[in-house]
Amino acid sequence: MSGTAFTRSGIYSAFMRAADTAGVAGINPKSLRSFAATQAKRQGASMEELQEGLGHTSLTTTDGYVRRHEIRRSKIQLSLPPETAKKA
Repeated sequence: MSGTAFTRSGIYSAFMRAADTAGVAGINPKSLRSFAATQAKRQGASMEELQEGLGHTSLTTTDGYVRRHEIRRSKIQLSLPPETAKKA
């Protein structure tokens, strides 16, 4: 059917087949939306900008989308192996 629009179920099916072919489990097309929102936040977008872009009426909903992919990182930096004190 060249030249016709994909249906919602057609896009979903194509995405799931591609994920299966790539060996990626546990995602669906909506995962991309959440991932993109998280990346935009990391690049400096405000939560209000994300809320508007995602079309959410609640900032809580937007926060849930971002938290799905956000990985908290410690600010502590350790030297490995730890430096040992030099004996005088």
